[in-house]
Amino acid sequence: MVRTAVPEPLSLAPSIRKELHAIDPTAPEFLIVATLDAAVHDYYSPQRFMTALLAVFGAVGLALAAAGVYAGMRYWVASRTATSVSGWHSARSRGTCFEWCSCLPLPRDYSR
Repeated sequence: MVRTAVPEPLSLAPSIRKELHAIDPTAPEFLIVATLDAAVHDYYSPQRFMTALLAVFGAVGLALAAAGVYAGMRYWVASRTATSVSGWHSARSRGTCFEWCSCLPLPRDYSR
């Protein structure tokens, strides 16, 4: 790793390679030359991709769960409304509304 104040640090790569070769001619050549910003971006790129993928699948799962809850509630309300309305009309014809109300579990003796 080389730190420099030059505006274009990649312009120093050939001279640095030449100096390293002069110090140790048997050392292998360094093929990876990048700025620190590029190296950090390359290091965090897989983590960012996995995080974005997880967020997308989480959002899709949340949307599917919300749609399922909505569909279940809509079905339940539709089925309750159909029985409640017919129960209300039959209860009104008898003069009481206790039999159609499922939230008041009263015996049949008290419904008259």
